[in-house]
Amino acid sequence: WVEFIKEKFPDATKVAILSYNNDFGKTYKTALGEALPDAGYEIVADVVHEATSDLSNEVTQLLAGGPDVIIGGTTSTFCTSLMTLARQGGFTGPILNSYTCQSIQQFMVPAGEAAANVFTLVVAKDPSDPTYADDPAVQQYIEDVGTYGPGIDATVGNVFTGYNAAFYVVDALTRAAEMDGGLTR
Repeated sequence: WVEFIKEKFPDATKVAILSYNNDFGKTYKTALGEALPDAGYEIVADVVHEATSDLSNEVTQLLAGGPDVIIGGTTSTFCTSLMTLARQGGFTGPILNSYTCQSIQQFMVPAGEAAANVFTLVVAKDPSDPTYADDPAVQQYIEDVGTYGPGIDATVGNVFTGYNAAFYVVDALTRAAEMDGGLTR
């Protein structure tokens, strides 16, 4: 994120960080806590949230710091809540969310206009993104979900994440079965 901020928002100097109180969020907090100051950025708020929070208090703390950029090291519905609450609080600057917030259908659509000027790391082709409508791998995924999970919305990011995990498990087991000795347990 440091290089992204430098390139896209060269006038930004103050960053606020929201992180989830779990190992994932702690990794974000630790890495950004070192990288941002080393790059000359001031961390004006560094707030951790619990699984039970609605983020109202945490976002108020972030905004009180007067950040130029907010970074969300969080996941699930907290991604949408961060965007929505920050915009309701008057923040118009960029929000940089973790890769766990990459699903357009799951997180951006519910946020509506609050998702403007929000960026996330994308590690897969989002099946709800029209850009990939003709992509053979995305088409195969949608077909597979329709076949093996009738009634499941293939555009939901968590479904895609589960599908990808299953793909790698099947691939690893198939390769292991083909090795000398095959699968033994």
